Amino acid sequence: MGAMMRVSGRWPRAVLLAGFGLAPGPARGDAGVEATPSLSVAQVYDDNIFYSASSPQADRIARITPALALGYHGARLSASGRYGFDAESFSEHPEMSDSMMRQRAGLDLAFEPARSWSASLTGTYARTRTPGDFNTQTGFLEGRASAERWSLGPAITARLGAATQVRAGSTFIREEVSGSTAIDTRIESLDLDRGVSPRDTVGLGILLRQFRFDDGTAIASRAVTLGWSRKASARTELTLRAGPRFTEGAVDAEVSASLRFRLKTGDLSAAYTRSMTTVAGEGAATDFDTLGLTIAGRPRRTWRLSLAPSVTRIMGQGNRSEARVYQALLSASRPLGRWLSFNGSVQFTAQRGTLAPAALPAEQEIRHTLLLVGVSASYR
Repeated sequence: MGAMMRVSGRWPRAVLLAGFGLAPGPARGDAGVEATPSLSVAQVYDDNIFYSASSPQADRIARITPALALGYHGARLSASGRYGFDAESFSEHPEMSDSMMRQRAGLDLAFEPARSWSASLTGTYARTRTPGDFNTQTGFLEGRASAERWSLGPAITARLGAATQVRAGSTFIREEVSGSTAIDTRIESLDLDRGVSPRDTVGLGILLRQFRFDDGTAIASRAVTLGWSRKASARTELTLRAGPRFTEGAVDAEVSASLRFRLKTGDLSAAYTRSMTTVAGEGAATDFDTLGLTIAGRPRRTWRLSLAPSVTRIMGQGNRSEARVYQALLSASRPLGRWLSFNGSVQFTAQRGTLAPAALPAEQEIRHTLLLVGVSASYR
C-alpha cells in the first residue's frame, strides 16, 4: 500500500476534488438532462510493467479514476457525453507515476425525426501511456509509449417497412504512437437486413476499408458478406456473417459468428471473428482471427462473476510474421450500497511470436498478469 500513501502529495488537486461530484446534489435537471459523476479507487498489481520477454519487472500501482457522464433525452434527439482519466502512482518505479496516465472522452448523438429513418454520430478520443489499450480486437501487447487515438463515425438508418432495414455508415480513425508510424483508417459500410420469419433475419453487407500510413504507403480492402441470424428459442441465438475479402490482390475470408445461450443465472456465449485491423505501436494493418468464450452470471443475488478466455492469431501484411495471443479475464463485482460497489479482476496474457521479426525471437513469449481490486462510487 506504499503507493497509495503517496497519492495526495504528487497528484493535482483535480484528482481529489473530483470526488466532491459524488456528494448528493441536483444531478438531474429539466428537459431530460442528467449527470452521473463517478469515482473509482483501485490497487493494481502488474507483474510485467514493461511487457518484457526476458526480464519482467513487477510493481504495485495506486489508481484513481474520476469520470463524468452527461446525457440529454428528448422526443427526437438524444445526446450523451463522457470523460474520465486514470491517475496512477507506482510504488517501485515512482518516475513512471502520472496524474494523466489515460484519458477517455466520447460523444454520442442520435436523431430520429420519423419512424422511417434515423441518424447518429459517434466520436471518441483516448490518450494513454500504454498503447496496448487500443488493441482491443487482438489483445496484442505493446511496450509503454505515448499514444493517441480519435474516431468519428456518422451513420444513417432507413426502415423500409416492418421487416427491412438499410444502414449506411462511415468511420474515420486516427492513431498515433510515439516512435511508430501513424495510421489513418477509413471504413465505409452498407448493410441490408430483412426479417424473413419471426425467428430468422438475413442480410447483405458491403465493407470498404482503407489504411493510410504516414510513410506514404496505403492498403485498400473490400469485402462482401451474407448474414443470417436465428432465434432458435427463447434462450438461444445464432448469428453468422461471412464472405470474401479482397486486399491488394489477395483473397481472404471476412467472418463473424456468435452463439449465445441464456442460462438460469447468466449467459454463455462463444464468438469467432476473422477480419482485418491495425495494431497500435506496430504501424501496420494485419489479418487476425480470434475465438473467445464468455461465461457471465450471478451465482448469488449480490455477486456478478464473469470468465472470458480467448485465443487470437495475428498475421502481418506483406511478411510472414505471426503472433498468437492467449488471454483469460476473470472479474467479479458486488454492490456495497446504493452508490458504492466492489470490483475485482485478474487478467492473464501470454503472447508468442512477433509482428516485427527483428524485435523478438519467435520461440520467446511475453507473459503478463494484471490484478485489480477496488471500489467505485457513482451518483445517479
